[in-house]
Amino acid sequence: METDLRCSSQARALGSDPGGSAVAADAFLVIEVPLPWPTDIGDHRAVIAAAEAIKAVGARVQGVVPPRDDAAQAQAVLYSHEGGPFTRYVRRDACLDAADLSSGICSLAEAPVVDDGTRDLLVCTHGARDRCCGAMGTTLAMNVASRNGLHVRRTSHLGGHRFAPTALLLPEGTAWAWLDDALLETILERSGDLGAVLPHYRGSTVMPTPALQLLERAAFGEVGWAFLDASRAGTMVSVNGARTTVHLETSLGAWTGVVEKLGTVPQPVCGAELSEAKKTDDVLKLVEFRQD
Repeated sequence: METDLRCSSQARALGSDPGGSAVAADAFLVIEVPLPWPTDIGDHRAVIAAAEAIKAVGARVQGVVPPRDDAAQAQAVLYSHEGGPFTRYVRRDACLDAADLSSGICSLAEAPVVDDGTRDLLVCTHGARDRCCGAMGTTLAMNVASRNGLHVRRTSHLGGHRFAPTALLLPEGTAWAWLDDALLETILERSGDLGAVLPHYRGSTVMPTPALQLLERAAFGEVGWAFLDASRAGTMVSVNGARTTVHLETSLGAWTGVVEKLGTVPQPVCGAELSEAKKTDDVLKLVEFRQD
């Protein structure tokens, strides 16, 4: 029997928890970047050319596949959290001159906020980074149709390729793991059994640490879907050895939790046995949880 050496399958077999694995960023620059992509989108010639402007806006770059062959223009969206409790990122967008991305990106940071209900679903399909994302992510992205107010985009690495297919939903800033068509529809519609969805929730990208993301997931489970419309702010309270105490204030209540590091597990790599893994993942568990 042939061993399945996909990192996604191996992580599932290990019982890995995607909770707390969301990338953390105060801003995302979602920009059309022509294929092919290098392993790191930051090494793409277009991104390198605009590096100073990207640094100035303080954004994590998410390349997306252009829907057309016209390389003269690049659609760009800047999502940013502009301080205070978080509800959703604010959105600015523009069509930029591909030959002068730097000027366009700087102008984008000063553009008016767009608040028309538009959502971007970024599905990781970065095959040069990981073959699970390249294959499974692409299949998922092709199966999910853009609809009124929702743009489905194939994006570069979102972190956590061992949880493929992965996706990021903006402006909500929610990151998801091991998706399929039905699960994604539940998430988009915010309906159905939340208990079945939470094991796939990697966390909010505005929460800066895994411990806060785990606490936020527990509060999400207590409140239900309405939690995603609540304003919220997380703080680190203390670190005592392997135990981290965190606090979450929201417009729907406040919670305190303790997250404990229980050990480590190998981080699977596509095409390699677990014994060959060069990295490890912390095994984190929310061991105390209370509403204040």
